[in-house]
Amino acid sequence: MDQQSRFFLLWLSIVAVLPFTVGCFGSSSNPDIVEVTGLVQYKGSGVEGAQVVFVPLAANASPASATTDSQGNFTLTTYWNATKSQVDGAMPGQYQVTVKKTREPTQEEIDAAMASGKSLQTDNQLPAKFATASKTPLKAEVKDKGENHFELVLED
Repeated sequence: MDQQSRFFLLWLSIVAVLPFTVGCFGSSSNPDIVEVTGLVQYKGSGVEGAQVVFVPLAANASPASATTDSQGNFTLTTYWNATKSQVDGAMPGQYQVTVKKTREPTQEEIDAAMASGKSLQTDNQLPAKFATASKTPLKAEVKDKGENHFELVLED
């Protein structure tokens, strides 16, 4: 086989295989992730420092989370495993929403936990029913188009 024929076969092999390799490796971009914002209120006021987690009902989706600012506002972030990076937003879909706020432990509590070898327990300052996905009454549907802003009003 002459050099021109070998070059042609190599070129043909690359052209034939290229579409499949692009599909196999996929894109380094993130899946459809859309901006999600919200507000957490308890007893008529915004809750500062609350941890908000959107727990997906779909097995192939990733959870999204945020910590509220001084007014109770939040913007979700998703840790996307394919790129091993954090991306602002959440994947469209159905979610259970958990909200909890733990107080900062005192230095004495930290010292006592370290001395005893026990784990440090801090109290949730919000109603317990919002702290776990299995008990929370909060649900959200993140849509792929339009605004995704959720007002989470917590009641005792």
